Amino acid sequence: MRRLPLQQSAVIMAVLVFPLVACSKTDSKSSEPAPAAVPQTPESLIQKSTELRRSGKGKEAVDTAVAAYTLARTGPRVDERLELAKAQAAAGKSAGAINEIKQLEHEKREQKLPVDEVSIAEVYAQIGDPNAVFRWLSRAAEAKSPKLAGVQDNKDLDPVKSDPRWADFLAGLQKK
Repeated sequence: MRRLPLQQSAVIMAVLVFPLVACSKTDSKSSEPAPAAVPQTPESLIQKSTELRRSGKGKEAVDTAVAAYTLARTGPRVDERLELAKAQAAAGKSAGAINEIKQLEHEKREQKLPVDEVSIAEVYAQIGDPNAVFRWLSRAAEAKSPKLAGVQDNKDLDPVKSDPRWADFLAGLQKK
């Protein structure tokens, strides 16, 4: 009998066995049809990752953000990468979050990647770096970011809202 490499064996097992296991876990007594699977899109996965992150489930948020990034497949995948960075920060993986955000910052400068400054500030808020948050919020104000309109209600910026600079920042926005 010819042996398959481990990876091929795993794929075959997943294809052949998983559907059987999944079917065997359904309740045979119920005559109700199984609920239809909700199609997953990068946007729906980003939303799910955000919900998981905000409810304190950092690892699950990272896994979901990675799935969103993978599903998007093409283009710069800015939203997926930003959520991944936030999820990494929430999971205590600040180095991964900083690495992702530094790459986005570089691409924003070099390739004119459309990354909103408020979005970068949100990541730094999740990391716990208030100096970087206010630096990016200042840049957002200079660039007249459209995301500034909802900055007061932005839950991703909650970690810095008790900082005295927050009130000063908001007051500065109202003057403009």
